[in-house]
Amino acid sequence: MEVLPEDLVFTILLWLPVASLLRFKSVCKSWFSLIESSPFITQHLATLKDNNNNDDHQLIILDPFQCHDTPCYSLRFSLLSATGTNYKVPKVLDLPHHFDNALESPNIIASCNGIICLRPDLSENVSLWNPALKEFRILPEPSVPPEELVPDDFYFGFGYDAITNDYKVVKVIFLNLMTCRVDLYSLSTDSWRPIDTVVPFPHVYSDPKAPLRNGIYCWLGKDESERHAILSFDFTTEVFKTMTVPDDYGVGYHGYLKLALLRENIACIEWVFYSNNPYIWHCKIWVLNEYDVMESWTKLNTIELELFAYPCAVLMNGKIIGYGSNGGNLCFYDLVVQELKYFPLDPVSFITEVVVYNATLVSIKSTVRAANKLSSVDLMENQPSAIDLALLKQVLDDRSSLVMADYGHVDLAVNCVKNKQKVDK
Repeated sequence: MEVLPEDLVFTILLWLPVASLLRFKSVCKSWFSLIESSPFITQHLATLKDNNNNDDHQLIILDPFQCHDTPCYSLRFSLLSATGTNYKVPKVLDLPHHFDNALESPNIIASCNGIICLRPDLSENVSLWNPALKEFRILPEPSVPPEELVPDDFYFGFGYDAITNDYKVVKVIFLNLMTCRVDLYSLSTDSWRPIDTVVPFPHVYSDPKAPLRNGIYCWLGKDESERHAILSFDFTTEVFKTMTVPDDYGVGYHGYLKLALLRENIACIEWVFYSNNPYIWHCKIWVLNEYDVMESWTKLNTIELELFAYPCAVLMNGKIIGYGSNGGNLCFYDLVVQELKYFPLDPVSFITEVVVYNATLVSIKSTVRAANKLSSVDLMENQPSAIDLALLKQVLDDRSSLVMADYGHVDLAVNCVKNKQKVDK
């Protein structure tokens, strides 16, 4: 029986999808420890990003109006998988938590590295959810003085600190137009702490529901001069920053702007429709080609969208999602091929939320994360041994014990790794 080199098998595991790795944890104890270790999870996430094709992605769609079927219900999310411009029939995801009533149904704050950050409608409580691992966590409430319990406004952001390998939630609370409070949650410590800072935006009205390059969250609002501007928060430096929008949208502009992320850059999108034909939207897209360099704002294009009732979201790969004029069916417009298509979904309400999602092994159990911070030496010791390789070959040869998708992914991963080795030589 052919035995693959240990480093090759380790690399093959890095290329496998999450569903296969979760099943492979039962092959042997060393594989279980390896796949659960923080270094492997970090390398697997990096491999996913390095080989990510924006055309092949998944969407999580939440339509609260489709969830009110029982007094005590679990929200149903739709998971859509895409290959190119085609979407498969959606898979239903059940949130592993029951809410007491429909008024507590959550909104999606953001999606980052396979983790969905949620907040109930009538509550400031925040929760994290990894659908792939079926993990759900309600975060503790920050310690707030009694006089600050009734804020004038508040908003959230969610992202990743690459320096400390930590996931954080930022909460901005405005007690009035002049006084604000900022709290920061850290998953590694499972606690909130206040940040001494000044935030110039009392109100925001648009955000992309994803952090820029995972580590910076942005909101669109108005500054003190009533000019549209962008507020950003860096989860590593824990510093707020403001940026101006294109000059076309200065003081006195009253149109409809939306903030988005387009191919790893901040995008500002203007939506205009005319009352004589409300189902035709004129869309102007501006892209900030270099972060925090206002001179790099570039007008990408102007398009006319027919049969569009209302815009909903913009995807990284240039797809604009919105509600069709034919009864609330969710549709998308591809900027590259300039074509309008409909998702394979039932009609949805106008409060539907859409985020890009990629399955990952990132755990939201802080105790697990702390316990799995292995050194590079530990990681090498946990690589598959020769015995493990024999087990793998036995599993692969026994089709009855392996899901066919796993076999295909392993075969594909082997070919990809071998081809990459040829290129490296």
